[in-house]
Amino acid sequence: MKTKKMTRVSFSAESRSLDVSLPKSWPELSPAELQAVFQVIAKYPPEDVPLLVFRALTGMRVLRSCGDDFICRFSPANTKKPVALRIRPEELAELLRPLEFLFSPGAVPVRIPEVDGCKAVDALLHGVSFSDYIRLESLFQGFLSTRSPEAFAELVGILYPGAVRFDQAETVCIMNWMVQLKAAFSEAFPNFFRPVSGEVDAPSMLDVINNEIRALTGGDVEKEPAILASDCWRALTELDFKAKEAEEHKRFMARNGR
Repeated sequence: MKTKKMTRVSFSAESRSLDVSLPKSWPELSPAELQAVFQVIAKYPPEDVPLLVFRALTGMRVLRSCGDDFICRFSPANTKKPVALRIRPEELAELLRPLEFLFSPGAVPVRIPEVDGCKAVDALLHGVSFSDYIRLESLFQGFLSTRSPEAFAELVGILYPGAVRFDQAETVCIMNWMVQLKAAFSEAFPNFFRPVSGEVDAPSMLDVINNEIRALTGGDVEKEPAILASDCWRALTELDFKAKEAEEHKRFMARNGR
């Protein structure tokens, strides 16, 4: 997967200083930058990621060391020729600080726009059917449990309809996207995705899926096709409302000693 050259650096000739404008969150990365970031994350150990991402986003190249300092070359957006500057370790550490977000998946879903020439579905799954959402959940949980490449390939085919080939960087991106989605959905539907406490054994994914469908259809199997074909956000909104109603009824019964 090739990415075009990019830079987030401008240079002031008067002060001989750089102005570096780095992203501070996942949504601030452009599609090309996302590709570059996930190529680094997929290939290198975590402790090397911030510096290597900084290099990818700024075009920095270390020419040589000069005592404890480094002579680095940059290709600023506002100059025709590269510039070389002496950078102290503490200066570099401060420049890397905005990239701390790379160590957390975040709660705002972002993804590479295309994989295998196939376009991604909406980052928040708007327009994705409830049926496909259920499959995504099942496949993701199955992959986490078994590391089955077949399960992951099927999951990729839902997120990027038609895609069959994907590299390691794209794999890391998709995993990050799924974690972001779970965080975003937990925030959007807090009643339905409320953590269950006090239960020794968690319900199986099949039980969860069946309970979701039954809650929406009221047990009427004739309603299932329409429910499964509906937008997953509409279905989850209704499930969240039902979960809220159930919790309120439970509290009411407890207050009245029933």
